[in-house]
Amino acid sequence: MIKVERLNDLSPARREGILARSTVSLEETMEATREILRRLREDPERELLREYGPLKAGLKLEDFRATDGEIEEAFRVCDPGLIAALKDASRNILKFHELQLERQGSLCETMPGLVCGRVSRPLASAGVYVPGGRAAYPSSALMNVIPARAAGVKVIACSSPPGEGFRIRPEILAAASLAGATSIWKLGGAWAVGSLAYGLCGVPKVDKIVGPGSSWVNAAKMAVFGDVDVDLPAGPSEGFIVADSGADAGHLAWDFLAQLEHDPQAAAVLVTPSEELARKTASRVSELLPGLSRSAIVREALANAAILVADDLDECLDFANLYAPEHLQIVAAEPLSLLGRVVNAGSVFLGPWSPIPCGDYASGPNHVLPTGGAARAFSGLSADSFMKKITFQQLSRGALEALSPAVTTIARAEGLECHAETVLARLGKPGRGAPESTGQAHQLPTGRKGDWSGRRGARRMAKRGMRPEARRFTIKACCLQGVLPSRRFADKAFRRQGVPQTGLAHLPLRTGTSHSALARFGATSWPNGMETAFFATDSPYPGRREAKNQIAAIA
Repeated sequence: MIKVERLNDLSPARREGILARSTVSLEETMEATREILRRLREDPERELLREYGPLKAGLKLEDFRATDGEIEEAFRVCDPGLIAALKDASRNILKFHELQLERQGSLCETMPGLVCGRVSRPLASAGVYVPGGRAAYPSSALMNVIPARAAGVKVIACSSPPGEGFRIRPEILAAASLAGATSIWKLGGAWAVGSLAYGLCGVPKVDKIVGPGSSWVNAAKMAVFGDVDVDLPAGPSEGFIVADSGADAGHLAWDFLAQLEHDPQAAAVLVTPSEELARKTASRVSELLPGLSRSAIVREALANAAILVADDLDECLDFANLYAPEHLQIVAAEPLSLLGRVVNAGSVFLGPWSPIPCGDYASGPNHVLPTGGAARAFSGLSADSFMKKITFQQLSRGALEALSPAVTTIARAEGLECHAETVLARLGKPGRGAPESTGQAHQLPTGRKGDWSGRRGARRMAKRGMRPEARRFTIKACCLQGVLPSRRFADKAFRRQGVPQTGLAHLPLRTGTSHSALARFGATSWPNGMETAFFATDSPYPGRREAKNQIAAIA
């Protein structure tokens, strides 16, 4: 009989043992897997025929792809009830995953004239591995192929290991076809993963490989990661149950055993504030165990199981978040109210009528979920798993003007001068390191202070190798200020108005200056005691004399 323990009385070692559970180790198989992949890449035809030749006399490369006739035969030999069930499940899974595509783009204006956004695009191709050696798992075909189909992936190559007679199990063939696979291949283990990753012997080269499998499959996916994208390695199944005193002990016992029957490394944990419920559930588990068809597997898996009594539901949920389970089942009077407390879980099953097998097969959400505590950082398989997120941005000239100081400052701080120059060149303001290859007057960065008028301005320009015609400019707009003029204030005023400016000219005003002339340049306010006009210009080094001449010409 499984022992009932109090959560707060667990020793550190026992607590850590429950949290650690069984995880997948690939060290033993990785070296051998890399050797298989090396042989496969060197001579794919020879390697595949060597591995699979014993299953069929006279095996040829074209035999590795399942034919339309084989798929039709699979539908004929499968139980009609199974086909109907697979179709029902497919509809729910497709509907749920298509829902994930409702918001696949975003757009915002981060500052005036600067539009940024993100769009989603499906992968061009995907490979799906469906285990089929010792047992058939048609649900794996549905759960891995359908999200790719919902995302809009055009090429979905499915692979499953062949058995006697070089045939794939009919249930898997039928499920993969129903799910929407564009081709089905008779390959297993590292040979399947390598062929999909590198496009060998007619197998399509794919962008991503997903699907559960043995340690050989997981090791192969890790080995090809980088050449293609892959999903998380599939670890042993695990279920975590949080239940209040009103839960049915008989139902919880079946929920508990349903997780442990997967394999000897599977894990199950029940946490409840009710000691009576915990003891009834433990007793019922012991009663059911001898009559199970997989009782030997369950007995071994009990080493990874626990039934715990907590002080209250809050403590139950705290421990659940620490465990970060693949499946979290909440059996309580108001389970939806507790969902907000869940932080780490692959998938959550709410209420007494939501057993985990519904999610395993047919409710709609995916059953490919993070295990071994990976739910703290990873999510389950979804349509998004087969999508790329592409960002974009478009700047107006005014936005580039406004953003350029930040860009050039950071670029130069990082020692990347060309990053700064490519921005400044567009604004007609190359930096000091830019060559004078165009014959145009050399220009200084925006914000260079000083008066470039008259002889003094000419001397300053000559000293910098600049031509006198660089002082020529056209006034774009004007703003007026009082006794304490500020270039920064003027700069902000023009930016608020959306006025593009390359430079600022300031001009002390004298009594009798024509207001009408200033109004022609956009001056609309006349502050008391105004003494200075600032002009937005199309040159980074405007002089006062040129500004006065333009005002006088209009006046």
